[in-house]
Amino acid sequence: MNTFEDVIKFAIDSEHKAVEFYRHLLTLDQAVGMKSFFEDLVKQEQAHAAKLTRILEQHGISGGKTTRPDYGLTLTDYLVESEHDESNINYQDALILAMKREKAAASLYQVLVDNTEDEELKKVFQFILEEEKSHQASFESEYDKKIQPDN
Repeated sequence: MNTFEDVIKFAIDSEHKAVEFYRHLLTLDQAVGMKSFFEDLVKQEQAHAAKLTRILEQHGISGGKTTRPDYGLTLTDYLVESEHDESNINYQDALILAMKREKAAASLYQVLVDNTEDEELKKVFQFILEEEKSHQASFESEYDKKIQPDN
């Protein structure tokens, strides 16, 4: 996964998976009080995918001038899979998985920020990076409140 196109396609796919995961979290009983947060996350991740799709359409394979030619990335650097069946995951494990996914997403967008020469693209990647960091912090806060309230 070294080309601009490969990285953007992977990011789009990751955003789509996040949408489906957060939709599932909306169905968990323990998510009471977090439903509007998860609904907002669905919208934000959909917006990320749309922005990335536009970037891919505009820059596509010719992204060589936009980014350094070789990212040196591997899929496993940013892929976070659940150890559990996501359709039957408990709230604690869902929060842990969400934190890990958001951290991986932020790491990927940091690579894009660091390797993008085009200032407009850099701004888009930085915006998404900040949102992913915010999502991670929100999940950490929820975990502390609901799973480890005494810590």
